[in-house]
Amino acid sequence: MATDRNLVVEELLTKPSAVSPTLFVGLGGCGCKIAVRVARHLKRRADYAERYQDLVKVALVDTNINDLESFREDADETFLISDFEKEEYASFASGLKFVEADSYFTQWVPQDYRFRTGDTAGAGQIRIESRLGCYYQMKHGDFVARFRRLLESLKSHEHGHRRLDSTEIRIVLCYSIAGGTGSGSHLPLAYMLREQARALGRPYLIGVSVLPAVFEDKTGTNKDGTFANGYAALKELEHLMKLGSPESRFFPEDGLEFHYDPSDESHRSVRDKPFEFVYMIDKPESFSVTDPIAAAADGLYLQLFSPIFGAQAGDYDNYTQHQRFLVPHDFEAKGIAGFTQFYGSYGAAVLLVPVPGLVQYCSEAAALSLMRASFLGEIPGESVYGSLRAHPEPFFEVTEHDDENAKPLHISEFNRKEEGVRKQLRDRLFAKRVRLLARCEHDEGVDGRFFQTFRHGHRIGEVPADDGAWRQEPERVARDREQLADRGMNYSIGMLVLDALAGEGGRAQPGLLAAAQHAMEDFSRTLAGDVPIADKMLVREWKSKAAGWAEDLKRRAMRRIEQGYTKHGIEYPGLESLVDLKFLEEQTPEVSLAAKRFAVLAIRQELKVELPEPRPFEGFDLPEYSDDDKVREKDAPMLIDTLIDQAKRKAMVDVTRAFIQQRAKLREKLVSYSEVSRSLEMGFDMFARERTKQLDRLREQGCETANQYVLDAEALQIENGRRMWDFFYEDRVANLPELGLSHPRVQQELSGTVRDLSMRAGGGTTASLEKLFESLTTYAASFLERHVGGDAKAKDRARRDGLTLADALELEVVYRALYMSNMDEIRASGGQALRSIVTQYRSQPREQQLHIADPLHQDYLRDKIKRVVKEKASLL
Repeated sequence: MATDRNLVVEELLTKPSAVSPTLFVGLGGCGCKIAVRVARHLKRRADYAERYQDLVKVALVDTNINDLESFREDADETFLISDFEKEEYASFASGLKFVEADSYFTQWVPQDYRFRTGDTAGAGQIRIESRLGCYYQMKHGDFVARFRRLLESLKSHEHGHRRLDSTEIRIVLCYSIAGGTGSGSHLPLAYMLREQARALGRPYLIGVSVLPAVFEDKTGTNKDGTFANGYAALKELEHLMKLGSPESRFFPEDGLEFHYDPSDESHRSVRDKPFEFVYMIDKPESFSVTDPIAAAADGLYLQLFSPIFGAQAGDYDNYTQHQRFLVPHDFEAKGIAGFTQFYGSYGAAVLLVPVPGLVQYCSEAAALSLMRASFLGEIPGESVYGSLRAHPEPFFEVTEHDDENAKPLHISEFNRKEEGVRKQLRDRLFAKRVRLLARCEHDEGVDGRFFQTFRHGHRIGEVPADDGAWRQEPERVARDREQLADRGMNYSIGMLVLDALAGEGGRAQPGLLAAAQHAMEDFSRTLAGDVPIADKMLVREWKSKAAGWAEDLKRRAMRRIEQGYTKHGIEYPGLESLVDLKFLEEQTPEVSLAAKRFAVLAIRQELKVELPEPRPFEGFDLPEYSDDDKVREKDAPMLIDTLIDQAKRKAMVDVTRAFIQQRAKLREKLVSYSEVSRSLEMGFDMFARERTKQLDRLREQGCETANQYVLDAEALQIENGRRMWDFFYEDRVANLPELGLSHPRVQQELSGTVRDLSMRAGGGTTASLEKLFESLTTYAASFLERHVGGDAKAKDRARRDGLTLADALELEVVYRALYMSNMDEIRASGGQALRSIVTQYRSQPREQQLHIADPLHQDYLRDKIKRVVKEKASLL
């Protein structure tokens, strides 16, 4: 909608306004509904207040006060024409009450007709009752004056968007000819409005006449009466419409007698037709729309406030220039009066792509799919995992520990265990699943996402083995080192972090401590050569210097521990990024959430083994000297070497203790991260079930912007009403790289959210799942709005990259064919089967694809295309 508003503003700035003053008049219940629905469509426009509010007015005329009250907020004026005693007034006007008869009244009222008593609501489907109401209000009320004020307000020069190249005032009179109100009073009202508008400009009247067949299912026993009303009204209308055909030999040169405005009794005849054009709204027998009146209003709105009107205007000019005589043509030569041609029908239908609904559905489906893939709750459907699907038992069971005789527990048995054991089993099962899936890929020689996940929890050269175990594969060591040097943590978190925190194979000195020791050795060599030597310095002074050297060495070593080190050309992380878990976000943009969880579990396992506390440093010791001894210059170098060695030992004790403390902090952060990841996984099944239900409801109900007009058809919706959005998602969205687990932005949303939760020590509640889901949905929607909907300001690019109507039509036929022919399989297997079917279909030659869809093209697609406005199909 924001884009729409921007486009409207741009149009206002660059194009001159040309809004013709327009008055919509709803006459009777049906006419009021049409006029009000048009007004509501107009008010939804972004430029309504700026352009149309002062130049388009709505007036409602009815004999039923209840109907008027229900529409009062949507109308600029309402006119009740039944609030008087009809029978008594008719007696006076007919000369039955000892007063002279009103000849203007008796010209059209039969002498023997008796009007209904009282100020009854409605016209009772009696035409003359309605005409009397109009007559009375024009003669005795402010009916004419109020309409005149409405028309004058439309012509005000204060309206900056008023059309200035024409004096036209457009009046649209909406009514039905089935009942009494519209069929009885539309003609006098039309002529009165024409007369009032003529004093202000050039009136242009349009009639919208709803025929009785539209109400056939509602009229019941009075069906014949409604058709009689319609017939009589059409006869009167045609009698007066002859005044628009001056070329005809049947044209009444002296006009026709018609008393239409008793407020000015000089108006006793008319010389012009009541309407420039009358649209007839009928309901064919095969018409399936449940609300034809609303459809008529939609068509009227599009007819007058869309590009359709501009195209129609030129056709209408040609029409009126060349066809102002009676038809059929040979009737005139035979002396037979035919019928005028100032009638037509209208309707506008669009086959639209429901982009907002599609984007919302696909965004939420993508978010749910990404979360599901991150939690590994099921064996994927790809063929590479076929062996595991054939024997799935290991995927759903795990042992409580690694002892040789440990008994596997099925996931369904986890709840019988105490909470701490349940958590441990969940983590162990997740890790085992990663290794099982990675084993499938390794056996097929595929470096897939699960083998990549496996790498993040293991050291150089390790590969998955049977039953969730792993083994060393020496020939991979060189390759892994090369990849680590090139890609770092994006290749494997575990290969770097495990060596840095626990040493190679978990047996050697942790890499960070070894690097710290090397840094001290390098600095100590420099230090030994730079110590100034003074003769006969006290031993106490040398020990004090050694304490300073120890602090310098410690600072050098701690800097190395905080910043990391390089070995074999590979950069290893320091504690600064590890303790704050920055390595799970900033340094690993390509790594999946599942891989990070797997890495965290592996690191936690290694960190369970506590490092031994270093022996305390007992102070600087020079046994052959006392503190007050003076050291000769020739003995100083040997003493310096001894003190530097001791300074290194002291610094290493302090560094090791600091390292152990930081290691413990990291372990706590990893525990919190694991808790969040695990609890998200444990709550996901229930969350996914609820979200899947919501997705199904969204697909079934569509979106608010999908169908504003009754006759519009929605692409990707088959004839039984089912929207094929799930097919569209699986076929066109599910495999997009921008929405894949390997995409850096996806991992940023996944990992960033989980890291934030773990740093706040948040639990994996429903709120946490919602936060993760919303984050992914927002990202997916930002991409799909362009991918599906295209760029409104770059149509060429949108047609190339976006979903066009032609795309949607083709997809609809394909999906419908697949849906109808493979329903059972799709229901049983969901997206997995659908993706396989669509892939198989699209792999066939084009001729075979069309052969599958051809039976549907003929009856279904062709019928739908007929409902698209010609040459108006564009990207929505």
